[in-house]
Parts: sequence; structure tokens; C-alpha cells
Amino acid sequence: MNFRVGYWLDTKGKIKIVPKPLADWINQNCENWVENEAEAMILKTYCGIEKVNICPSFLGNIKDYKVEFVPGNKVYLSANEDRQLEYGWGIVNMIACLLPNIEFHLYGASWKQQPLKNVIVHGRIPKKQMNEEIKKMQCGLRLNKHDGFSEIIAKSVLWGQYPITYLYFPKITQYVKDNCGQPFCLHGLNNLVHLLKKISKIKKPNLEARNYYLQTINQFPWNKYAK
Repeated sequence: MNFRVGYWLDTKGKIKIVPKPLADWINQNCENWVENEAEAMILKTYCGIEKVNICPSFLGNIKDYKVEFVPGNKVYLSANEDRQLEYGWGIVNMIACLLPNIEFHLYGASWKQQPLKNVIVHGRIPKKQMNEEIKKMQCGLRLNKHDGFSEIIAKSVLWGQYPITYLYFPKITQYVKDNCGQPFCLHGLNNLVHLLKKISKIKKPNLEARNYYLQTINQFPWNKYAK
């Protein structure tokens, strides 16, 4: 957004850089990397930046994330404080009553709305404790409309789980596939409910997605050169 409207050169926003010449310079001189196709599309469509490469990244040590999958009915989300709706917690409130056999575990923030019995709010806890809890669950749920390759999805797929996302990622289940593209549309919510109902029936780890991302995460050229 800042690029589209022009970067400020002063403290009040009266002096700005015109984005078009800057985009042209970036296209000629820079190598640009994003984490998913949605980010690449935004740069190309709205900012005029054509040279865009896609590579998911993860700051954790991938070798520490072994297959941990066990069958069950637990789904987890995270959010920053005051951004719960952006991270899909409102959607959970809408659909949890339709999925009484699924447990929704919410991390990272408080939640003032009265939850159902199958919505468990953990708040902000140490990352190590959270990892120990969620690695034995079955689905990392990422409902953000604008996002990179989140830690929730990275960990979920590396543990051999079955993550579900709003945005498209290869080998990961995307719940919104209709033309309206809105996370609150009836079709999208019905599809999400349908996908979540399958979670407790899965008995084997998601090795196809895990193996794909073992070969994809952090595969930037400079990492290869460092080896």
C-alpha cells in the first residue's frame, strides 16, 4: 500500500516518490522475492514490479521438525492481540457450533467473545510450550486474506499435519475456491466446514506435502551458494 500511494520523503506525507519510475528501476536492477502467489500478483498488478520470485521461508530449524502426526480432532490458529478478526477467529466462532467434534485451539491473544465448549483460548504462551501442544494436533488453520508463508503453516506441514489456508499454497488445502474470493461467503464457509469434518478421519501423516516443502522452504539462491 505504501508503494502504491508513494513513499513519504517528509514527516507529513506532502513529498512523495512517484511509484512508476521506481518500479521501472526495480524491474531493471533488483531481484524480488515473496512467499506466495498472492504477494507476487499484488506486486505485479498494483505496483508494476514484474520480476518476482516465489519461495516460502521459515526461521526455525527445519531439522527440528520431525513427523509428529497422530490421528485426532484438534485444529489450531494464532493471532496477534487486537488482530483476532484478521486472523479468522470470528470465522471460528461462526462455524464451531457446526463442528461439535472438532476442538479449535486459539493462541497468541485474548478473545472476549463467549466461546463454545469446543473453542479453547490459550492466550499468549511461550513458543516452546505452544510447539509442544500443537505438534500433536492435526491441522494448522490459517484464514488470513493477506499473508506470507506463516509459521503456523510451516510447522503444521513439517509435522506431517493437514493445514488448511485461505490463500493458495502448493500441496496445501485451500478452502476458498469460488469466484467471489470472500472468506465469509456461504460457499467458502460451507467448504471449510466440509474440510474440517474430514480431519478426525485421517489416519496417516501428510508426507506428500511435507516432502514437497522440505525441498522448497528457504531454497533461495544465496542459501544454495552458501552450501
